[in-house]
Amino acid sequence: MSYVEGDYRPDGDNQPGREGHPIVALMEQGTPEVIELVSVLYDTYTLQQSLRAAADQPPQEMSTSPVHVDPSFTERYRRASLFVEATVHIMRGSFIAYPEDPEYLGSVFNAAFAPYGYQVAEGKVPDTVEYRLQLNEQKNRYDNLGNVFISGDKLEFYRVGELWEDERWEPVGQWQAEPEVEHFTQELNKVRTVLRRISYKDRAEGVSGLHLDYEEQYRLARRLLMETENAMTEGFGSKEYCRWLISLVNHFNIALDDLDMHIDVNPGWQPGQYRTSETGVKYNIKIYIVIK
Repeated sequence: MSYVEGDYRPDGDNQPGREGHPIVALMEQGTPEVIELVSVLYDTYTLQQSLRAAADQPPQEMSTSPVHVDPSFTERYRRASLFVEATVHIMRGSFIAYPEDPEYLGSVFNAAFAPYGYQVAEGKVPDTVEYRLQLNEQKNRYDNLGNVFISGDKLEFYRVGELWEDERWEPVGQWQAEPEVEHFTQELNKVRTVLRRISYKDRAEGVSGLHLDYEEQYRLARRLLMETENAMTEGFGSKEYCRWLISLVNHFNIALDDLDMHIDVNPGWQPGQYRTSETGVKYNIKIYIVIK
């Protein structure tokens, strides 16, 4: 038997081993489709927890580093953990048993995009040239912050592997053997491992307990994880490191559309605020999978 326990109810009335819970009943059907989807969801949640834990650890000194890495490795973990946290919520939304939580999702998005000068706004995405120009202008302002560009001879990350199933990130350059870089590469490859699990193969239609658009939600999650990799490797070996940012905004706007919200420019953004920004999100998203 396979089933899931966790915090699914907005009123908190959820207890371990609760009989008759919709997700429990869904998993007890034992369909490979559902087991796979929940397994990937759990792996994505585990990834988010790993990134958050990495952000809470004191950084290791780098003996060969003559310059300050900005954003720091710690800040990169923190930002990535927030993007993955939002992705987990989007994936959870594929299951009918999970209610939407716009307040929580808005809080996570605001924390995730604070360093870049964006925030959640009410209403549908404006279909105007002006809106798109404003997004791009803010990206350019972030580009010009003066974040430290790390040349490829010091550190750059490449994807290696002959097959998609074997693809992984490897560091190259003077700093590649530094313990901090090795740990960062491990976390980066955890993102790659999860997104490889989200395939584009055709899935069954009309699976009980799932929304009709669940496949598209998982495909969206895959794209978001790829852009999270870009956020983590920002500025290493390439000065063209923020073209991914607009794509990330656009993809998260897809997730917010049904909630009548969108990502917009934060008019109060000030350069440098991102160095101390914190999530402030206290929502419990723990998930357990038990297979018997």
